[in-house]
Amino acid sequence: MTKVAGARAQYLGGTPGDRSFALLHEPDAAAPARDVAVLLCSPFGNDDLCTYRVRREWAQQLAAAGFATLRVDLPGCGDGEGGPRDPGRAAAWTQALDGAARWLRAQTGCARVAALGIGLGGLLACEAASAGAPIDDLVLWAVPARGRTFVRELRALARLEAANDTAAAAQSDDGALASAGYVLSAETLAALEALDLAQRTLPDGTARRALLLERDGLAPDPRLRTMLDEAGVAVTVAPGPGYGTMVAEPHRALAPREVFETVAAWLAEPAPASAPHTDADAAAPPPAEEALELVVDGTPVRETPFAIARPSGELFALLSEPAEGERAPLTLLLLNAGAQRHIGPNRMWVEIARRWAARGVPVVRVDLPGIGDAQGEDDAWGDDEGFYVERFTDDTLAVLDALQARGLPPRFVLGGLCSGAYWSFHAALRDERVASALMLNSRALFWDHGLDARREARNVSKVVNPVTWLKLLRGRITRERARLVLRSALDALLGLPARLAAHRRRRVAGDELAHALDVLEARATALVAVFTASEPLLDELERSGKLARMRERTHVWVEAIPGPLSSHTLEPLPLQGAVHGIVDDALERELARAGGPADARAQEALR
Repeated sequence: MTKVAGARAQYLGGTPGDRSFALLHEPDAAAPARDVAVLLCSPFGNDDLCTYRVRREWAQQLAAAGFATLRVDLPGCGDGEGGPRDPGRAAAWTQALDGAARWLRAQTGCARVAALGIGLGGLLACEAASAGAPIDDLVLWAVPARGRTFVRELRALARLEAANDTAAAAQSDDGALASAGYVLSAETLAALEALDLAQRTLPDGTARRALLLERDGLAPDPRLRTMLDEAGVAVTVAPGPGYGTMVAEPHRALAPREVFETVAAWLAEPAPASAPHTDADAAAPPPAEEALELVVDGTPVRETPFAIARPSGELFALLSEPAEGERAPLTLLLLNAGAQRHIGPNRMWVEIARRWAARGVPVVRVDLPGIGDAQGEDDAWGDDEGFYVERFTDDTLAVLDALQARGLPPRFVLGGLCSGAYWSFHAALRDERVASALMLNSRALFWDHGLDARREARNVSKVVNPVTWLKLLRGRITRERARLVLRSALDALLGLPARLAAHRRRRVAGDELAHALDVLEARATALVAVFTASEPLLDELERSGKLARMRERTHVWVEAIPGPLSSHTLEPLPLQGAVHGIVDDALERELARAGGPADARAQEALR
């Protein structure tokens, strides 16, 4: 196993298409010896995105208390193999949890495995246990007893998103459901709706125990409690404060430390004398590999996790590259979108990496300090401004050094969304090895303390504009949106002194953008700026006349995707498709410029 950023990384499962990615947090040598290992089963979609860093901390806390803990990305999710529209996902998920539990028992030698499941992860863990997976104990938080309940809540959330006239329909033509940009196919939806734990039986229930956590005061699903009681499971119900703050935006999500302590104490309690599973009746664990060999569009691709040393701790990186044949003369580096981990918004970085690795381009997706699986402090994320500091550009350049030392082509294309776009731009300004920067919905090109205040000030004009109130009366603006505008306007008025001071500083500084573009043009560095509708930076560039001047530059492409669809983090599937196409075109151009293998479309794009 490869140790990366404090955890041991491996791919589990021998069936091509259905392999999981797993990270094992080994118990602290100074901690008490435990005979229980923990399988941490993640929620789905947006909840998975928001709680990722919290779950990593939870695994570290459990390991510090002596409990070996395994985190898993299931097939078609995160860094797992395959995609969400592949057939048989629900069955593959339960089988993957079965295999992960078997591997964890064999690897640690623990007598018991406890599945700690949140949301859909808990439902799947119960389903796997009822089917014979070597899961002895259950810790369940916000877990429904029926898949139909989960799907209904997901549909309601998707309809709420689609109610906005800038969002796409919740359900696609093929019956797939998209919620917060994450997809469940029609087949997977049907399979999940058919899950009903009340119709399942947990064998050897008297040898098991379960901890059901409330959800910020809401009782656990009573059907779940009934199923466990009828099976003879020793059930404990405990408070679960902090669920709501745990599923906040990734940079604002807070660890529910009281729940951490509750779960660790419960796991440490004496278990039943007998276990429902023994080594004698357990099937062989699945194979574990340090790299994933997969086939993408008929082409073999290899994916390998590795670490990059930094003063703040190790960074987590994952390389997708062609397993054979010619390698392109450039490397694509995909950076974090704010506090989102290295899979990218809506898992787009995984799709881009594997697609372009099959085209011969080595692609690295990385977690910078304090984000995703990287080491480093993450307590600065309460304020968006914490991402727009020079040290992240320093870290990006250090990653380039590490990739070059690893033998990857030193002609780099950097890509990122939001703050990742900002880091790409500034790394390109500082390092001639950057041949191109792909900037998706950059929030700023140059950051200053008054930026948010100036943008909020524009909401003042919206408040006094009669058109705003006419739209409200006609129902074209929701009351919640109106309250947000009013609140932003008040904040803008209170911040007027700071805003004026920042404006004076920017006038003295001169036109930073023109100078930056001169630097990039002198190096023939390409700049691809992509904006969806309603992005504030796009509006500011257009109003100032800088957008037109950018488009006059030889190596600058500005792509504005027209509305009505708009989403900063690209949740609507049509927006994702449009951005994939723009990224592909940009990489085709860069391949042609680098003299690598490129098709006729790339050559045409250069003309």
